[in-house]
Amino acid sequence: ATLASSNYALSGMVGGDALTINATQGLFASKDAARDIQVTASLSATDLSSSNGALASNYALPVTASGVIGEITPKLLSGTLTGSVSRVYDSTLQASLAASNYLLSGLVGSDSLTVTRTQGAFASKDVGSGLIVTATVSPADFLAGTGTVLTNYVLPSTMSGAIGAITPKALTVVLTGSVKREYDGTLAATLASSNYALSGMVGGDALTINATQGLFASKDAARDIQVTASLSATDLSSSNGALASNYALPVTASGVIGEITPKALIVSLVGTVTKVYDATPAVSLTASNYAFSGLVGGDSFAISRMTGNYVSKDVGKSKLVSVGVSPVDFSAGAGTIFANYTLPSTISGAIGEITPRTLTYTANPSERPANTANPVFTGSVMGLAGGDTLPLATTGSLAFTTDATTATPVGQYAVNGSGLSAANYVFQQASSNATALTIRAALPNVTQIVAQNVVSSTVASVASSVTVVSVPAPTIVAAPVAKTVSPATPAPAASAPAAKSATPAPAAAAPTEAAPPPASTSPAAETSSATPAKSDSASTPAAEPAPAGDSAAPAPPAGSPATDAAPPPAADVAPPPAASSPGPAPTSGGTDSAPPPPQSPPVAVVSVAAAPVDALPPSPVPDTPPPTPADAEDGGDPILQSVSDAPPEAPQTRRVGAIVSQLSPQVSVSVSLPIQPGGAAGVDTRYSLAGNPAGF
Repeated sequence: ATLASSNYALSGMVGGDALTINATQGLFASKDAARDIQVTASLSATDLSSSNGALASNYALPVTASGVIGEITPKLLSGTLTGSVSRVYDSTLQASLAASNYLLSGLVGSDSLTVTRTQGAFASKDVGSGLIVTATVSPADFLAGTGTVLTNYVLPSTMSGAIGAITPKALTVVLTGSVKREYDGTLAATLASSNYALSGMVGGDALTINATQGLFASKDAARDIQVTASLSATDLSSSNGALASNYALPVTASGVIGEITPKALIVSLVGTVTKVYDATPAVSLTASNYAFSGLVGGDSFAISRMTGNYVSKDVGKSKLVSVGVSPVDFSAGAGTIFANYTLPSTISGAIGEITPRTLTYTANPSERPANTANPVFTGSVMGLAGGDTLPLATTGSLAFTTDATTATPVGQYAVNGSGLSAANYVFQQASSNATALTIRAALPNVTQIVAQNVVSSTVASVASSVTVVSVPAPTIVAAPVAKTVSPATPAPAASAPAAKSATPAPAAAAPTEAAPPPASTSPAAETSSATPAKSDSASTPAAEPAPAGDSAAPAPPAGSPATDAAPPPAADVAPPPAASSPGPAPTSGGTDSAPPPPQSPPVAVVSVAAAPVDALPPSPVPDTPPPTPADAEDGGDPILQSVSDAPPEAPQTRRVGAIVSQLSPQVSVSVSLPIQPGGAAGVDTRYSLAGNPAGF
């Protein structure tokens, strides 16, 4: 114990001596903290000193001095937390401590104490390091070591230290719901917060994952595809004030939530497809007419169908063309998967054009003599498509016309079709139309035609020259001619030119003459024997002289009897024939006295030219008689009918033209052809008596 002079109460001094004990060391009766402890001090003479000059040697001190004056107070201990205390965030302040985390300072000697308190508190609940941890203790939390008296110490009530660490809590995340998109050739998946199922949060914390990017396990269209998202701390956010930093997200999150749907492949028709109208909607296409859109990456397709249909079969531009396709019409390129696309069933585009088809007006060839009216032109329209017919495909009235008129000279002229119009056709003229009309030289000028109802008799010349022509003729309306009977005119002088003389009648059997009909059917021949021929004529010269090969009789020699000469014609006066002019002789049978058949009255048709005329071209009439009609077509031929044993029985229905014969340089005969029977093939012009037979 530590004593002071004041701790000594000294008695026994005399004479006013004042002494002081200077011993400062004493001993407590006990080392432990307590009050009223006996304290004993050991004294020696040296511990005594005078304070007023008295001699200390005059006195003797006791060996010891004691008194219950001691008190030992408990020693104050200090404690701190040491080491480290770490745990995962759990949204609380609780810290778990161990005895080793307590450090006590102030223990005396070998005293030792152990703190048994295991609970402490973090200064913050949130994740962090170097956090202050505090432990609140009571004496009960202290355990004294051997020989240590707890009362000797004042124990701390709290101990703390920056030894705490709170680490983020790991969360569990899986992908849920569904992630669906169209095929785009990539693995990218788009996620939403709702696709994350988050677990592991504590203390009512509410967190959200904001990561929006994920990856499909496959790029191809399918269902139930694994989707994986990569996560980081920045992808986590709080929705109620919780610190996202108190949690740790996993590196990835995944789930079988993906679906990739096939992409719609868009195919359209491009370019232009053109055809000429053919009455069908069919159209031909090429690979270049297909345009693909919507293909991904290097994907490619080709279409093998090369036929389609216009929206209508009619002419037009920018017409919609459609093609019906099925998957078998598609072929996939390298690396392209059919299942990744939805293929169209119809492909269309306004790429079509149908141009009008050309119809050709084709005129039937026609011909006529100059200075005569045009015939009725006919023809056809060629080039109709498919099942089109002219009435259904066109409107209007078909007509063929020409610019040629009665005054148009000899030559070939156009006959053109017109009058029709059509939505799906255009019209052109056949190249042959440019020369479809042939105008021939005018017919020889016939002075006069005198006829009765039916001409079936022999045609005799007037004067001494007679050419026999046997032609069955239709009803002919002859121009009225004033007939005057005059006495026979004297014959010309012997020195008259031969060309001016009448020619004698040819012999009946002459091969070069026109053959008369058989006696049994030739009333003309019989009549000629019984009755002199009558003659009516006009003063119009013949058109052309007879050809060299024609059957005109040669001129008579000089000095022919006057009775054989033909008198010169007078205008509108038909001189009677010379008395000596014999009629044509029959070929066989028949007598002058035989009565003529009542159905064939005699007619003489003559033309007397006043002056010589040019010869006609060579006659196409064959030297041999034509054959007897053998069938219905031959039966319509007037020449063949003239040599037939029986007259034609078909009804007369239509006029067909005329036949001209040059009897001599001065005489020509024009006889209308018979009316063509209904249904007959027409007039066979190969046996025309004229020198210009074509077309008659």
